[in-house]
Amino acid sequence: MSEWIDFAVYATQSVVLLGLLPRQLLQFRAPAILDRNADWAAAHPDAMQRIERSRRFEKALRVCAIVSIGVLLAVRLGHVDGGLAARDAPSWEVLKDVHGALMGVAVLGILLYMLGWMGWLRRTVPLAARRSATLKPRLAGDHLSRPWRVATDIVAFGHLALWLVLPAAGIGGGAEYWGHFASIAAVTVLAAAVSYLVPMRRPGYADRVLGEAYRRLELRIAYLLRLGPLTTGAVHLGDAFGFDLARAGHLSLVLLVCAGALAFLTLKPSRPHGNTPPGHAALAGTPRPPL
Repeated sequence: MSEWIDFAVYATQSVVLLGLLPRQLLQFRAPAILDRNADWAAAHPDAMQRIERSRRFEKALRVCAIVSIGVLLAVRLGHVDGGLAARDAPSWEVLKDVHGALMGVAVLGILLYMLGWMGWLRRTVPLAARRSATLKPRLAGDHLSRPWRVATDIVAFGHLALWLVLPAAGIGGGAEYWGHFASIAAVTVLAAAVSYLVPMRRPGYADRVLGEAYRRLELRIAYLLRLGPLTTGAVHLGDAFGFDLARAGHLSLVLLVCAGALAFLTLKPSRPHGNTPPGHAALAGTPRPPL
Protein backbone atom coordinates (compact mmCIF):
# COMPACT_ATOMS: atom_id res chain seq x y z
CA MET A 1 0.00 0.00 0.00
CA SER A 2 1.39 3.39 -0.96
CA GLU A 3 2.06 5.73 1.94
CA TRP A 4 0.38 8.46 -0.08
CA ILE A 5 -2.87 6.69 0.82
CA ASP A 6 -2.02 7.09 4.52
CA PHE A 7 -1.21 10.74 3.91
CA ALA A 8 -4.51 11.28 2.06
CA VAL A 9 -6.52 9.68 4.88
CA TYR A 10 -4.79 11.73 7.58
CA ALA A 11 -5.09 14.93 5.54
CA THR A 12 -8.80 14.24 5.08
CA GLN A 13 -9.27 13.89 8.82
CA SER A 14 -7.38 17.15 9.41
CA VAL A 15 -9.65 18.97 6.94
CA VAL A 16 -12.84 17.48 8.40
CA LEU A 17 -12.03 17.90 12.10
CA LEU A 18 -10.06 21.16 11.96
CA GLY A 19 -11.47 22.84 8.86
CA LEU A 20 -15.14 21.89 8.62
CA LEU A 21 -16.20 20.86 12.13
CA PRO A 22 -15.32 24.18 13.88
CA ARG A 23 -17.49 26.10 11.43
CA GLN A 24 -20.38 23.80 12.30
CA LEU A 25 -19.82 24.23 16.04
CA LEU A 26 -19.78 28.03 15.83
CA GLN A 27 -23.24 28.25 14.30
CA PHE A 28 -24.73 26.85 17.53
CA ARG A 29 -23.45 29.64 19.81
CA ALA A 30 -26.40 31.98 19.26
CA PRO A 31 -29.01 29.17 19.54
CA ALA A 32 -27.36 28.11 22.80
CA ILE A 33 -27.90 31.58 24.26
CA LEU A 34 -31.48 31.79 22.94
CA ASP A 35 -32.25 28.39 24.40
CA ARG A 36 -30.83 29.37 27.79
CA ASN A 37 -32.44 32.81 28.01
CA ALA A 38 -34.02 34.55 25.00
CA ASP A 39 -34.71 37.67 27.09
CA TRP A 40 -31.00 38.07 27.82
CA ALA A 41 -30.28 37.85 24.08
CA ALA A 42 -32.90 40.52 23.38
CA ALA A 43 -31.40 42.79 26.02
CA HIS A 44 -27.82 42.38 24.73
CA PRO A 45 -27.86 42.78 20.93
CA ASP A 46 -24.25 44.01 20.84
CA ALA A 47 -22.99 40.86 22.57
CA MET A 48 -25.04 38.70 20.22
CA GLN A 49 -23.59 40.47 17.18
CA ARG A 50 -20.03 40.03 18.49
CA ILE A 51 -20.69 36.32 18.94
CA GLU A 52 -22.13 35.97 15.43
CA ARG A 53 -19.20 37.84 13.85
CA SER A 54 -16.34 36.23 15.78
CA ARG A 55 -14.38 33.77 13.66
CA ARG A 56 -11.01 33.71 15.45
CA PHE A 57 -11.51 30.19 16.75
CA GLU A 58 -12.41 28.92 13.28
CA LYS A 59 -9.43 30.68 11.68
CA ALA A 60 -7.02 29.36 14.33
CA LEU A 61 -8.08 25.78 13.65
CA ARG A 62 -7.79 26.30 9.90
CA VAL A 63 -4.19 27.33 10.49
CA CYS A 64 -3.75 24.18 12.58
CA ALA A 65 -5.14 22.09 9.72
CA ILE A 66 -2.73 23.69 7.23
CA VAL A 67 0.22 23.21 9.60
CA SER A 68 -0.76 19.59 10.30
CA ILE A 69 -1.02 18.74 6.60
CA GLY A 70 2.27 20.55 5.95
CA VAL A 71 4.07 18.57 8.66
CA LEU A 72 2.61 15.29 7.38
CA LEU A 73 3.73 16.16 3.85
CA ALA A 74 7.23 16.95 5.11
CA VAL A 75 7.36 13.60 6.91
CA ARG A 76 6.08 11.79 3.82
CA LEU A 77 8.69 13.43 1.58
CA GLY A 78 11.44 12.67 4.07
CA HIS A 79 12.25 16.27 5.00
CA VAL A 80 11.30 15.48 8.61
CA ASP A 81 11.97 11.95 9.87
CA GLY A 82 9.62 12.16 12.88
CA GLY A 83 12.11 10.13 14.93
CA LEU A 84 12.30 7.38 12.30
CA ALA A 85 16.06 6.97 12.52
CA ALA A 86 16.02 6.72 16.32
CA ARG A 87 13.05 4.34 16.51
CA ASP A 88 13.86 2.12 13.52
CA ALA A 89 10.11 2.07 12.76
CA PRO A 90 8.46 1.79 9.34
CA SER A 91 7.73 5.15 7.78
CA TRP A 92 3.95 4.56 7.70
CA GLU A 93 3.98 4.07 11.47
CA VAL A 94 5.94 7.29 11.97
CA LEU A 95 3.38 9.09 9.78
CA LYS A 96 0.60 7.61 11.93
CA ASP A 97 2.25 8.69 15.20
CA VAL A 98 2.98 12.22 13.94
CA HIS A 99 -0.63 12.61 12.82
CA GLY A 100 -1.89 11.25 16.14
CA ALA A 101 0.23 13.74 18.10
CA LEU A 102 -0.89 16.69 15.95
CA MET A 103 -4.57 15.73 16.17
CA GLY A 104 -4.29 15.14 19.90
CA VAL A 105 -3.08 18.71 20.46
CA ALA A 106 -5.77 20.13 18.14
CA VAL A 107 -8.61 18.16 19.73
CA LEU A 108 -7.42 19.24 23.18
CA GLY A 109 -7.62 22.85 21.98
CA ILE A 110 -11.18 22.30 20.74
CA LEU A 111 -12.22 20.77 24.07
CA LEU A 112 -10.66 23.65 26.01
CA TYR A 113 -12.48 26.17 23.83
CA MET A 114 -15.79 24.36 24.35
CA LEU A 115 -15.25 24.25 28.11
CA GLY A 116 -14.41 27.97 28.09
CA TRP A 117 -17.49 28.76 26.04
CA MET A 118 -19.82 26.74 28.28
CA GLY A 119 -18.24 28.37 31.35
CA TRP A 120 -18.83 31.84 29.88
CA LEU A 121 -22.40 30.88 29.05
CA ARG A 122 -23.15 29.72 32.61
CA ARG A 123 -21.49 32.74 34.21
CA THR A 124 -22.94 35.39 31.91
CA VAL A 125 -26.37 34.25 30.74
CA PRO A 126 -28.77 33.52 33.60
CA LEU A 127 -30.99 30.49 33.21
CA ALA A 128 -34.52 31.47 32.22
CA ALA A 129 -37.31 30.47 34.59
CA ARG A 130 -38.87 28.05 32.13
CA ARG A 131 -38.26 24.49 31.12
CA SER A 132 -40.40 22.05 29.19
CA ALA A 133 -40.45 18.30 28.80
CA THR A 134 -42.15 15.93 26.44
CA LEU A 135 -44.00 12.75 27.32
CA LYS A 136 -43.54 11.34 23.82
CA PRO A 137 -42.16 7.79 24.00
CA ARG A 138 -38.52 7.54 22.90
CA LEU A 139 -37.91 4.36 20.92
CA ALA A 140 -35.02 3.22 18.74
CA GLY A 141 -37.50 2.32 16.01
CA ASP A 142 -38.44 5.99 15.68
CA HIS A 143 -34.97 6.79 14.35
CA LEU A 144 -33.45 3.62 12.92
CA SER A 145 -35.18 0.84 10.99
CA ARG A 146 -35.37 -2.68 12.42
CA PRO A 147 -33.35 -4.28 9.55
CA TRP A 148 -30.39 -1.99 10.29
CA ARG A 149 -30.56 -2.71 14.02
CA VAL A 150 -30.87 -6.46 13.52
CA ALA A 151 -28.06 -6.50 10.96
CA THR A 152 -25.78 -4.62 13.35
CA ASP A 153 -26.55 -7.09 16.16
CA ILE A 154 -25.82 -10.04 13.89
CA VAL A 155 -22.52 -8.62 12.65
CA ALA A 156 -21.31 -7.39 16.07
CA PHE A 157 -22.11 -10.52 18.05
CA GLY A 158 -21.36 -12.85 15.12
CA HIS A 159 -17.85 -11.40 15.25
CA LEU A 160 -17.55 -12.51 18.88
CA ALA A 161 -18.88 -15.96 17.98
CA LEU A 162 -16.14 -16.26 15.36
CA TRP A 163 -13.53 -15.70 18.06
CA LEU A 164 -15.05 -18.55 20.08
CA VAL A 165 -15.19 -20.95 17.12
CA LEU A 166 -11.69 -20.44 15.68
CA PRO A 167 -9.74 -22.11 18.56
CA ALA A 168 -11.83 -25.25 18.05
CA ALA A 169 -10.56 -25.27 14.46
CA GLY A 170 -6.97 -25.00 15.65
CA ILE A 171 -6.63 -21.28 14.88
CA GLY A 172 -5.69 -18.88 17.65
CA GLY A 173 -5.98 -19.69 21.32
CA GLY A 174 -3.60 -18.99 24.18
CA ALA A 175 -3.51 -16.29 26.83
CA GLU A 176 -2.84 -13.42 24.40
CA TYR A 177 -5.67 -14.52 22.10
CA TRP A 178 -8.21 -14.70 24.90
CA GLY A 179 -6.97 -11.42 26.34
CA HIS A 180 -7.73 -9.71 23.02
CA PHE A 181 -11.10 -11.45 22.92
CA ALA A 182 -11.98 -10.19 26.43
CA SER A 183 -11.17 -6.58 25.54
CA ILE A 184 -13.09 -6.72 22.25
CA ALA A 185 -16.07 -8.41 23.92
CA ALA A 186 -16.12 -5.69 26.61
CA VAL A 187 -16.10 -2.90 24.02
CA THR A 188 -18.79 -4.68 21.96
CA VAL A 189 -21.10 -5.03 24.95
CA LEU A 190 -20.45 -1.43 26.05
CA ALA A 191 -21.22 -0.10 22.55
CA ALA A 192 -24.42 -2.17 22.47
CA ALA A 193 -25.46 -0.75 25.85
CA VAL A 194 -24.83 2.81 24.65
CA SER A 195 -26.94 2.28 21.53
CA TYR A 196 -29.69 0.84 23.74
CA LEU A 197 -29.63 3.81 26.13
CA VAL A 198 -29.47 6.58 23.50
CA PRO A 199 -33.23 6.53 22.70
CA MET A 200 -34.07 6.66 26.42
CA ARG A 201 -31.81 9.60 27.19
CA ARG A 202 -33.64 12.62 28.60
CA PRO A 203 -33.83 15.51 26.10
CA GLY A 204 -31.23 18.19 26.67
CA TYR A 205 -29.91 21.39 25.14
CA ALA A 206 -28.81 19.73 21.90
CA ASP A 207 -32.27 18.22 21.40
CA ARG A 208 -33.94 21.59 21.85
CA VAL A 209 -31.57 23.37 19.46
CA LEU A 210 -31.32 20.64 16.81
CA GLY A 211 -34.72 18.96 17.15
CA GLU A 212 -35.38 15.29 16.42
CA ALA A 213 -32.53 15.19 13.92
CA TYR A 214 -30.00 15.17 16.74
CA ARG A 215 -31.24 12.02 18.47
CA ARG A 216 -31.63 10.31 15.10
CA LEU A 217 -28.02 11.09 14.20
CA GLU A 218 -26.82 10.21 17.69
CA LEU A 219 -28.39 6.76 17.42
CA ARG A 220 -27.01 6.17 13.93
CA ILE A 221 -23.51 7.10 15.06
CA ALA A 222 -23.90 4.84 18.11
CA TYR A 223 -24.73 1.93 15.81
CA LEU A 224 -21.88 2.88 13.49
CA LEU A 225 -19.43 2.82 16.40
CA ARG A 226 -20.63 -0.67 17.28
CA LEU A 227 -18.72 -1.78 14.19
CA GLY A 228 -15.49 -0.31 15.57
CA PRO A 229 -14.50 -3.50 17.48
CA LEU A 230 -14.63 -5.39 14.18
CA THR A 231 -11.66 -3.37 12.97
CA THR A 232 -9.62 -4.17 16.07
CA GLY A 233 -10.74 -7.78 15.92
CA ALA A 234 -9.72 -8.08 12.27
CA VAL A 235 -6.22 -6.85 13.15
CA HIS A 236 -5.77 -9.48 15.88
CA LEU A 237 -7.36 -12.25 13.84
CA GLY A 238 -5.09 -11.28 10.97
CA ASP A 239 -2.15 -11.99 13.27
CA ALA A 240 -3.60 -15.45 13.97
CA PHE A 241 -3.77 -16.13 10.21
CA GLY A 242 -0.34 -14.62 9.56
CA PHE A 243 -1.53 -11.31 8.09
CA ASP A 244 -0.44 -7.90 9.35
CA LEU A 245 -3.58 -5.72 9.22
CA ALA A 246 -2.52 -3.10 11.78
CA ARG A 247 -2.00 -0.40 9.18
CA ALA A 248 -5.29 -1.01 7.35
CA GLY A 249 -7.13 -1.29 10.68
CA HIS A 250 -5.86 2.06 11.89
CA LEU A 251 -6.77 3.77 8.63
CA SER A 252 -10.25 2.25 8.86
CA LEU A 253 -10.74 3.72 12.34
CA VAL A 254 -9.62 7.14 11.09
CA LEU A 255 -12.15 6.95 8.26
CA LEU A 256 -14.82 5.84 10.75
CA VAL A 257 -14.20 8.99 12.80
CA CYS A 258 -14.37 11.09 9.63
CA ALA A 259 -17.71 9.50 8.72
CA GLY A 260 -19.16 10.40 12.14
CA ALA A 261 -17.90 13.98 11.87
CA LEU A 262 -19.27 14.38 8.35
CA ALA A 263 -22.65 13.13 9.55
CA PHE A 264 -22.62 15.81 12.28
CA LEU A 265 -21.99 18.45 9.61
CA THR A 266 -25.48 17.78 8.22
CA LEU A 267 -27.17 19.10 11.38
CA LYS A 268 -28.66 22.57 11.43
CA PRO A 269 -30.35 24.56 14.21
CA SER A 270 -34.04 23.71 14.30
CA ARG A 271 -35.06 27.36 14.46
CA PRO A 272 -33.60 30.36 12.66
CA HIS A 273 -31.45 32.69 14.71
CA GLY A 274 -30.01 35.05 12.16
CA ASN A 275 -31.75 38.06 13.74
CA THR A 276 -31.33 38.84 17.40
CA PRO A 277 -34.71 39.17 19.14
CA PRO A 278 -35.69 42.80 19.60
CA GLY A 279 -35.04 44.22 23.01
CA HIS A 280 -33.30 46.86 24.99
CA ALA A 281 -29.88 48.24 24.22
CA ALA A 282 -26.92 46.20 25.43
CA LEU A 283 -26.03 46.91 29.04
CA ALA A 284 -22.68 48.53 29.68
CA GLY A 285 -20.00 46.23 30.99
CA THR A 286 -21.35 43.05 29.42
CA PRO A 287 -18.59 40.42 29.70
CA ARG A 288 -17.01 39.79 26.36
CA PRO A 289 -17.65 36.26 25.04
CA PRO A 290 -14.75 33.92 24.28
CA LEU A 291 -13.12 33.84 20.85
